[in-house]
Amino acid sequence: MQSRLLLAKLPPLKSIMCIIQSQEGTLGTALSDPYLGFATPLASIPTITEVEKLIQEHKPGGLLFGLPVATSSKATTCSASRILRDKIMLSHGWSGLLTCSIDEQLTLEEAIRRKETEWEMWEDIDLSDGEASTEAAVALNGWLWDHCGGWRNTFG
Repeated sequence: MQSRLLLAKLPPLKSIMCIIQSQEGTLGTALSDPYLGFATPLASIPTITEVEKLIQEHKPGGLLFGLPVATSSKATTCSASRILRDKIMLSHGWSGLLTCSIDEQLTLEEAIRRKETEWEMWEDIDLSDGEASTEAAVALNGWLWDHCGGWRNTFG
């Protein structure tokens, strides 16, 4: 499903959960607020079963499957990262949730720059902690900014 279609079908006031697989293999999760203005890291977890528990707990309206943060501006996403992302996305039925894969990938430098200029959107994210959940929040914040206008669009 494309991003715009996910947004068009997303029920009002439902959050979006983002899932990434870090370079180390840990699954990172993050959750948007119900107004789609910003993301908050949830948990870094070892198995997909734990993702299903988080879905039951937070009841998002949709799932985004993203890519880990690129470590430098010259980094490119290898096809192996995309294959792992798609395998996780397609491996479960996801209880009828709207799903979408995203190819946009921020570098750490881009995330730091965005945090400096849009601090409201990034205040819950510690970019220095190296957690997979932080990488999921970076991917989700980048997507929210690109497709929803981010915090300022939501709250003016």
